[in-house]
Amino acid sequence: MKRVLNVLKQIVSTMTQFPAPLLRKIVITSLIGAGCTIFGLAYWIAAKDRILLFLSLALLIACLCRAWSFYRLAAQQKYKVMEGVCVGVTPHLLGKHKEVRLLEDSGEERNLRLPKNCGLKTGRRYRLYFDERNQQLTGSGFLDVALAANGFLGYDEAAAPGTPADVE
Repeated sequence: MKRVLNVLKQIVSTMTQFPAPLLRKIVITSLIGAGCTIFGLAYWIAAKDRILLFLSLALLIACLCRAWSFYRLAAQQKYKVMEGVCVGVTPHLLGKHKEVRLLEDSGEERNLRLPKNCGLKTGRRYRLYFDERNQQLTGSGFLDVALAANGFLGYDEAAAPGTPADVE
């Protein structure tokens, strides 16, 4: 029991160093699995429905595996960080993505395809996180942008370079 507590302590101390969007993904994924399991357990007690209980337990296992995958990704720092000012957001009427133009500090402008629910606003500085393992280069600029959307992990607002909030 003491060994399990030490491992949990080590995991929690490691997680405090993760970027906020990755930590949020880990926590929310775990809570979704736990919530579905609690609902399945309550429904099993009320209606004796074993199928829903087993399905909710399977969902818990899948969510915990996904959360562990996010944990390993963050602990091994297998993510790419892109930072810059959002200079344009183009929503697409059809599809689940919108196109975002990001101006990096180097002066290079990047076109990114991000989920529609991503709340980036023009003129603000952001730090975007992408899964390095999903980097697929096909040679087609349009296809590369579309495939990169699957590796988007999250974003947070970044302070301007040189400000005290940015210095670590």
